Amino acid sequence: MMEQFCRLRWAFVCLFTGVIVGSAMSGPLLPPLPNTPSTPGVAGESKLANVSVADDFIRVDWIVQDAEPFGFPGAFAYLYQIENTTTTREVIRSFNVVFSVSATHTLKAGVLDGDNLDLATAFHDAHNADNFSNLGASPPPAETEPSPGTLSPASASNYDVETSPTGVSWNISPSIPPGSQSITFFIIDLRSPMYGKAVAQDKGMNWKTGETLISGQIGDPVPVPSPEPAG
Repeated sequence: MMEQFCRLRWAFVCLFTGVIVGSAMSGPLLPPLPNTPSTPGVAGESKLANVSVADDFIRVDWIVQDAEPFGFPGAFAYLYQIENTTTTREVIRSFNVVFSVSATHTLKAGVLDGDNLDLATAFHDAHNADNFSNLGASPPPAETEPSPGTLSPASASNYDVETSPTGVSWNISPSIPPGSQSITFFIIDLRSPMYGKAVAQDKGMNWKTGETLISGQIGDPVPVPSPEPAG
């Protein structure tokens, strides 16, 4: 029953999630995306806006880079870390990215056990201004980090990854509490990045890209594989 509910919820997200590309894509935390993999890649931070609560956002740190450290040279690695910076003090139970999943081009999706995107590992450089100058932009906006910024939950066993034709969903149990962040999520895909849709959820709460029910409150897009393979 719960599995059916999750799939119905995911279908609802895919049907009704919108993304506004324009003013939401301005600023140093949403830089232009590369057409080819590079080292260390490109990084940014996206704010997902609460659908129904004013001035309430969560953050998604992300990096797009060459997937060679994952064993897929020439493909793109899409890395995401969810930061619970919501002012409503809600938990985060799921995160979804929306794109056309392809058996030919989408090679893998998962989580990195205990991996903090803020720290350098064998899979990626640290998500900070030392490696990506736009994250320490002056004048602001600059990257926001939750306090104390702990990984919770930190084990891959707390994350369930589901792939459908319209995207990837990470379901989290126990949920990410306020002031904490997820481990690193990843998608490996042959297609180059574009900005697209994302949604995070709690029971009765949604944070998303695009304009919410509150006039003028716009959530940022996140990088996702583009519809066509890289040329």
